[in-house]
Amino acid sequence: MIRRYRMSVIERLYRTLALVIFVSIRYYQLYETYEHSTQVSDMNLMTEYTVLDARVELNINQQALAKEAHVDQATISNIENGRVTRAITARKVWRAINRLREQQGLPPLKFDDISWNLA
Repeated sequence: MIRRYRMSVIERLYRTLALVIFVSIRYYQLYETYEHSTQVSDMNLMTEYTVLDARVELNINQQALAKEAHVDQATISNIENGRVTRAITARKVWRAINRLREQQGLPPLKFDDISWNLA
């Protein structure tokens, strides 16, 4: 009788230990999933592409982009600083960026790939 009691205690301890290990592993898996999802969402936040990013990638200054887009250099500066711009002006700049990208052998950008602050 005593032997059976001890065995049940040991069995309960094993079961408790197995449960603790299972919960720990599951918690770790959930934590890793959460960490990965926050890293991915942070990457998505960082992937907002601006006119400044496009210009730097092309290795040109504001004046060169303004000349290619047939707009004033101040317009490019305003766009890069997040000021409101008209859609027609944004289209001019976008087309100029894509012409320059094509000259450098880079793939074209869609209009929506660039972050605009449109009026």
